[in-house]
Amino acid sequence: MQSRFLSFIIRTLSVVLILILVGCNAHHDLTYQQRLRRKGLPLKATWAAVFDNIIIEKCLECHSPGGNGAKSPLTSWQEIIDSPLELVLPGNPEDSGLYLAVTRTDEKRMPSKGAPLSSEELHAIYQWIKDGAKAE
Repeated sequence: MQSRFLSFIIRTLSVVLILILVGCNAHHDLTYQQRLRRKGLPLKATWAAVFDNIIIEKCLECHSPGGNGAKSPLTSWQEIIDSPLELVLPGNPEDSGLYLAVTRTDEKRMPSKGAPLSSEELHAIYQWIKDGAKAE
C-alpha cells in the first residue's frame, strides 16, 4: 500500500514538473533574436534579425504572395537580393529600395499600416545593407 502511494506521488510530481517545464518554454515559437529583443538587448544588423524582427512582424502581411505588396515580395533573402526593383543594393543603403521605402516621410512610407519603424529598426536595416546584406 505504501509503495503504491509513493509511486502515485512520484508520477504526480513528474507530471507537474513536465507541465512547469513546458510552460516555461511557452515562447518556443519565437526566434532567438526575438527572445533577445524581449529582454531589451539591441537589434543586430544581420539578415536573421532584420527578417525575424522587422520583415516578418511588419512587412509580410502585404509583401508575400496574395498580399497588396506582392509585386515586391520580401519572403526570402534571395527574393530581396534578386529583385529587379533593387530592393537591396549590398553596400549601398542610400539607394536600396527597402531602406528608401521605410525612411520616407510621405504617404508612401512603409510599412503603410501602423507606426513607422523605430530608429533602432531603421539602423539595423541600414547597417545590414551597408555591411553587404549577407544572408548569414
